[in-house]
Amino acid sequence: MTDCESPRLPLTITVTSLVITESGPHEVEEGNEEELSIDIDVFPDDDDYFTVWSDGTGRIFSTGTLSEWVTPEENTIYRVRVDAGACSELREIPVEVIFQIDPTAIFSPNGDGRNDTWYIGDIGRYPESTLTVYNRWGAMVYQANAYQNDWDGRSRDGTELPLATYYFVVDLNQFGLKPVTGHVTIIR
Repeated sequence: MTDCESPRLPLTITVTSLVITESGPHEVEEGNEEELSIDIDVFPDDDDYFTVWSDGTGRIFSTGTLSEWVTPEENTIYRVRVDAGACSELREIPVEVIFQIDPTAIFSPNGDGRNDTWYIGDIGRYPESTLTVYNRWGAMVYQANAYQNDWDGRSRDGTELPLATYYFVVDLNQFGLKPVTGHVTIIR
């Protein structure tokens, strides 16, 4: 709460307090929208207020509203400034983007310089991740911490794995995110 006073002029109202409560915390999946909102308590109750919303770069994208929909492409701290009478308050509302990893379904480690390693899109955003690959009988054939898109279709002992479909588990090791599972096929 902020105590604010303006010079006392005839017929003016002095705003004596302004309280802002922001929503949150906010997490949004990549490419989705998230609603940010605030509640404002102004005293005296009949005083007008004005809002100004800005993004992480300081660019103003909206004014005069208590809520806004945003679609961040990366973790962003949004700001909302509220002016009421002589009072002005600023709140920061962080939004964390959860990126969906995108594993390819097939790769061909045959030395031709194309698709020689297995690619998982956006895996670099999860440096604490663990990748485990299994054959069709459930035996682990490959494992990596902080996978760097460098698996070339070799087993843990360095031998080339045969053409087949393999099953993977990617544990992103981030609170609230479930492991990603699926299959990948090696062709030669």
